[in-house]
Amino acid sequence: MGANFTRTDEKGKVILKSNFYQTWPEIKNHILEKNQFKHACWFARYDILKKEGFYNEKFRFSQDYEFLLRLVAKYPVANLPDFLMKDVAVKEAMSQQHRLAQAWLVLRAQIPAILRGDYPIWQGVYVLRTLGYVANSAKYMVTHLHEIKDR
Repeated sequence: MGANFTRTDEKGKVILKSNFYQTWPEIKNHILEKNQFKHACWFARYDILKKEGFYNEKFRFSQDYEFLLRLVAKYPVANLPDFLMKDVAVKEAMSQQHRLAQAWLVLRAQIPAILRGDYPIWQGVYVLRTLGYVANSAKYMVTHLHEIKDR
């Protein structure tokens, strides 16, 4: 179970309102396109988490997404339409500092999910989107290397 969230800039101005799919079929059809859960907003039954093996440490910067790919394939999930969380966008965020590694690990989670048959083969088109994100992340890292070194 998850919920929507809002993101503000450092001055408090709302810069993003998530619009996650709410039903299991919708989520299952779009989880490879984009993570349909905010990590800090989702929860699940402990017995299911234990049965599925929790986070895979090999996916250091995308453990939640890899785990969710495994869960969404097998269990009914949903998102509330409510905005239950607000976060603040900061350049020092883990997702920004490790953007390329995270993108690469997302790709490494998506491909096995498709090959295992967890998701229809047509959703492999979303892997191309992720490849584009890997390339853009590499470009971002190169153009912002001086900023990253200073952190």
